[in-house]
Amino acid sequence: MGKLASTLLVAAGAIWTLGTGWLAANIGLALSRAAAAPLVVKVAEAPAERWVRLEDAEPRCDTRAVSKSYTFFLAAPRGGGAPFVVQRVGDVPCEAGALEGGFVPGTFTRDFLQKRFGVNLPTDGEVRIFTEALSPGYLKAALGRMLLFLAMGFLVFIVGLRAMRRARD
Repeated sequence: MGKLASTLLVAAGAIWTLGTGWLAANIGLALSRAAAAPLVVKVAEAPAERWVRLEDAEPRCDTRAVSKSYTFFLAAPRGGGAPFVVQRVGDVPCEAGALEGGFVPGTFTRDFLQKRFGVNLPTDGEVRIFTEALSPGYLKAALGRMLLFLAMGFLVFIVGLRAMRRARD
């Protein structure tokens, strides 16, 4: 392998390692901040970016849509209130019962949901997004994947360094 190729391999490995290392660190921090059990709250009292269990959420299964490996549907508090979007990983059925996950900070428009996720939900105005990606089970799986990619990036970096050293000799 030539000097240019080994230098490019080192650069690619370094960028790959730094990028996946940063993501793995953020996922690890989010996982370390997760409580031992979810905070059980009503929809109106649920804070953003916190692992919660919503017990008063009533899903609207007629709005269920699958896009980009996620299932989306609208839900609302049982006693009435503003609807919100539920995002679940994979093609899963819409079921009644407690929802576990967390709210993404901010509110989002129908256009944003269409452009970002490819779903057209019957919403008026802005809605909150509730995702199971803030639960420890999802975070552990994501951390496992990131650590695997981190190891692969580091391996590319090491192979590039070795090739660079051999090219100098």
